[in-house]
Amino acid sequence: MSFNVIAQLKVIPTGSTIIGPGSPNTLYNLSLTDGAKGGLWQNRNNEYFRAGCVSGGVIIGSSADQIDFWYSSTTGHNNLVGQSFNNSSDLRLKTEIEPLESGLDILNTLNPYSYYFKTDIEQGKKSLHYGFVAQEVNEILPALVDTSRGYLTLNYIEIIPFLVKGIKEQQEIISNQDSIITNLEKTINSIKAKIEPETQSINNEDLGSKAKLYQNKPNPFKETTSINFELPNEYSSANLMIFDLRGTLIKSYEISGQNNGEVIIEGRELKAGMYLYSLFVDDIEVDTKKMILNN
Repeated sequence: MSFNVIAQLKVIPTGSTIIGPGSPNTLYNLSLTDGAKGGLWQNRNNEYFRAGCVSGGVIIGSSADQIDFWYSSTTGHNNLVGQSFNNSSDLRLKTEIEPLESGLDILNTLNPYSYYFKTDIEQGKKSLHYGFVAQEVNEILPALVDTSRGYLTLNYIEIIPFLVKGIKEQQEIISNQDSIITNLEKTINSIKAKIEPETQSINNEDLGSKAKLYQNKPNPFKETTSINFELPNEYSSANLMIFDLRGTLIKSYEISGQNNGEVIIEGRELKAGMYLYSLFVDDIEVDTKKMILNN
């Protein structure tokens, strides 16, 4: 058949075939449309596959053990989206397996960045991305960087083992610190248990000689009753607190001044029953007494 005749399918004696206009290329087993415009090629000698357009840049291609998705050899790669991506991980496929010795040390040398791809900006799609710079990673983990395509590409998935190792190392540090903190707390509580009763006793004795709480009058009472007290010359805070017999705080009166003082309790503000009232000076209980409110 003459190659000048328009036809849908052309085959030459070598077996090279083309579908669409043009002439079969002896290097290709199969070509779809004209190679100058785009289509599908399978190279019989170098055993690679191409689908796309020569003038506009190959879109999908394979060579050696790689499949590439890119705009062209000078602008960069395409985005690849799928439901899931699985890596070969069967133990039977591996040899010389060794546990990672370090995770945190490696992670601390990696520098994460935010950035834009130049090709996105050129096409009016300024999309923010996050990741690493392959040149920097190549200095630390060269096995994860592919330099065969001109522009460097990075195997992000194989950074995950370092993340897991780093988290385990960090958790071990945290567990050790928790154990140290727990032991320190026990030691501190033990020391406080020995010191606080003595301090409390000294403080109570000191306040007992300078602060006093008196029995309310009248007691029992119906309408009002008066609670008298004495405060020391120097203190930071003082409160008169009223509790029910279950220990629930009912009312608290902030009191001030020096020497003698008085608080009037209104019976209408409480329910009939028995109450406890306490004088606190600088958060130390000076004394506690009972009072009764009748109906």
